[in-house]
Formats: sequence, structure tokens, C-alpha cells
Amino acid sequence: MKKKFTFIIPNTTWFGKRYWHNIPYIEALLAAVLKQKGYEVDVIDANLDNLDEEQLEKQIRQKSPEIVGIGEMALEYRDCVHKSFEIVKKVNQNTITIIGGIYPTLSPEIVTKDKNIDYFVFGEGEERLLALIEAIKKGSGFENIDGLAYRKNEQLIMNQRLMSGIKDLDSLPLPDYSIFDMKRYMNYQQKFTQNFKFKQLPIGIIMTSR
Repeated sequence: MKKKFTFIIPNTTWFGKRYWHNIPYIEALLAAVLKQKGYEVDVIDANLDNLDEEQLEKQIRQKSPEIVGIGEMALEYRDCVHKSFEIVKKVNQNTITIIGGIYPTLSPEIVTKDKNIDYFVFGEGEERLLALIEAIKKGSGFENIDGLAYRKNEQLIMNQRLMSGIKDLDSLPLPDYSIFDMKRYMNYQQKFTQNFKFKQLPIGIIMTSR
């Protein structure tokens, strides 16, 4: 049986930080990869909706996800990420939690101290995340996943990151933005939206190289 996967985009204003509004390109790409394999994917966008901690907790209870993933691109906002995982485990200790992105990749010695996070994905996530979820479904094979850290019998295990990256980017599907409120993301009259000034809407973004 396929497991329900929920992305959480943490509220960047928590802990007195400046608001950062970012188009969810990476989350949409990962959503497309997971959906392609039949997984149910949704999102709680605490950032766009400016959710406080209680509101985030309420939405997590309503969605009741089996797996929660957060991708963190900046070390500046790590506190709101850790708080979000804390809230997830408060709602349901059995919810599986995964982090990926630049923050864990650059600072594994910091992020792996958080006992509210079950799995840590280092480097590119499209192949690693899918392999991880398949291993979670089977209950085995974690030791074979490149660039993964996890705990076994309370001991942290860190697999080496040997792969330099995806060799064929054309093998990836197009990003799936259907679970995101893209009209609000693309509203450039909205405060704190990205600083690009496009003359026509809607617009899209694409990564041309890695």
C-alpha cells in the first residue's frame, strides 16, 4: 500500500526572521517524481498562509500524514524547520519525518542531532527520496541508499554520498504544481514576493543546469 506523503513548508517568520517567499520548484519536482510512482502527495504551506504553531498543528492533525518531508535551502531558517518537525512528532510520534536540501547537506553534524527527524537526505533528492520511501515501505534496504542518514537501534548511521548527481536530467518529470496555490505565488503585487518584475503572468521557472 502506498503511503501518504505531505510536504511542509515552514513559516520563515518564526523566531524573528525576515519573510522569504520562494516558488516551490524543488517541492513540485519531488511531488512529480513521487506521483509518477503512485504516491499520494499534498502540502501544508505554513509560509504562504503565515500559520502560527497552533495552526500548523491543527492542519497536521487534519491531514494525518504518514510521511512528512521538509526541504531546507538556507541555514538561516533552520530553527523554524526543527520546530515544524517537533510539532509533527507532537501530533503523532509515529509519523515518519524526512529532511533534505542544502541545510542537511552542508551541516549534517548539526541537523542529525534532532531526534524528531527520522531520515536525512544529503545531495540531490529525486532518486534518493524515492529509494528511501520504497525502503520504508519494505522495511529494509536503507543501507543501500547513497547519501542517507538514519538511526538503527538508537545509533546514527550515515551512508556515504558517492553519487555526484543525476546523470540524465531529462529522465525527471516536469514539476507538478497542482498541490500549490500558484496564483498566490505568482501574485507580484503581494508583499515579499520574489523581486523579479515580470510584465506578463502567469510565469514559470526552470532549472537549466546543476
